[in-house]
Amino acid sequence: MARMGKASRSKKEARAAAAAKSAVSHSSGGGSGKSGASKLLDPAVLFPAAIVLLVVGLGGIAIAGRGRISEAPLARQDHWHAAYGVYDCNQYAPNLSDTRGDRLGMHTHNDGLIHIHPFDGGASGERATIGTFGDEVGMDLSNTSISTQFTDRSNGDMCGDEEGKVRLLVWETRDSEEPIEIDPEETDFADYRPQDFETVALVFAPEDAEIPAPPSKNSLSQPIPDTLGAPGTDGLTGLDGLDPSVVVDGDPVTVTDTDADAESEADDDAADADNSDEDG
Repeated sequence: MARMGKASRSKKEARAAAAAKSAVSHSSGGGSGKSGASKLLDPAVLFPAAIVLLVVGLGGIAIAGRGRISEAPLARQDHWHAAYGVYDCNQYAPNLSDTRGDRLGMHTHNDGLIHIHPFDGGASGERATIGTFGDEVGMDLSNTSISTQFTDRSNGDMCGDEEGKVRLLVWETRDSEEPIEIDPEETDFADYRPQDFETVALVFAPEDAEIPAPPSKNSLSQPIPDTLGAPGTDGLTGLDGLDPSVVVDGDPVTVTDTDADAESEADDDAADADNSDEDG
């Protein structure tokens, strides 16, 4: 199912407005002899018009709310997680890994999740897109092709004896059982902004193929925590006891009070030894 675009919504509202106008005209006709102002205040006029306007209003809320399209993560404030997977014909490819050292705060831990905690404007707001994530993990995505270290597909390539095409599917919550399909005529796939707790599948498969959710959808309940803030900062998302300036094999080093005390005692012992040598 494709998301309803702005054009579809505008047509729907125009039809509803026309219906409201028709209801007003119908209710105010018939030679009742009432003045124009009285006709407008007549319950027979107000009630149908109010019903139509209410339906239009509720419809707008439903459309805007579905998928939370308008939401975007704020730099140095939000920390989101979205599951993802790259589906190639009949199975999901291996998880992707960071290739640029998480420069922007939109990356992965090779866990099938997109960790979204923007350090600055490079990955916040409207830039928190699948394309930005793709830059981090070495993925090129368009509405007709997808290329990663494991997959290189374009519309028209074959999946067995059927032609495949690039598709974007979205499970909007952790509990969603069925995905919606993003319409390539309305949305540039690389510009899609994953929302907190959404699951996105970047698919190359026949158009009518049923696609299961990525396995990482189940990991949204317990994502691997991010322990470092932006490089060179005091640790935007750091926890107590973590030194963001010390990294070993890509992992932060925990600095405990015991470690600090031991280092201090070692320095004191060295100083005492030097003093003893001087006295001797």
